[in-house]
Amino acid sequence: GQHAITMARQHRDMSVRASQLEEAVKEKRRELEESHVRGCVVNRTDANQVVGGGVANEANGRLTMRDSSITECIATHSGSGPATGGGLLNQGVAELCASTIEENRAIASSGAALGGGVTNDRFSHLSAISSSISRNLASSGSGQANGGGLRNNGDVDLVASRVDDNQAVSSTSNALGGGVFNDGAGAFLKT
Repeated sequence: GQHAITMARQHRDMSVRASQLEEAVKEKRRELEESHVRGCVVNRTDANQVVGGGVANEANGRLTMRDSSITECIATHSGSGPATGGGLLNQGVAELCASTIEENRAIASSGAALGGGVTNDRFSHLSAISSSISRNLASSGSGQANGGGLRNNGDVDLVASRVDDNQAVSSTSNALGGGVFNDGAGAFLKT
């Protein structure tokens, strides 16, 4: 059957427990309602990529966020591999409704830094409705940095949403798309 994570309004700074996320991952469906994922760190030192500092929605997964936030999360790679999706990595279907992705970082020492706030991967779909992707950073010491706020390689719909004050920074290579880097099949923006 379907399993969802639903958190009520009991506490403003309620965090999602790792065991709850693991249980929902097995069912390939996640729902965050009035929940906050904050201060998570994922780090690697080998050549493999680091993905989803706050939340990783895997292929065939479905994530729904309503009145929720992912803040101050970091995907960091101190080796030669890439850091992808500081706040959220979406490889399935994700819907953000009145939610916030802010102050997240994808940081790579020498590999690529992709999607400081959100990475929407190939064959994936992301919808953001009345949501905000703000003050995120994709930063690389010697590799490329793409999509400070959002790196899109799939399909994305941004409706009545804000993408502001994001940065893509690289010391020696290309830094593209401080707000949005679109390398996907389609991007739809509507105010």
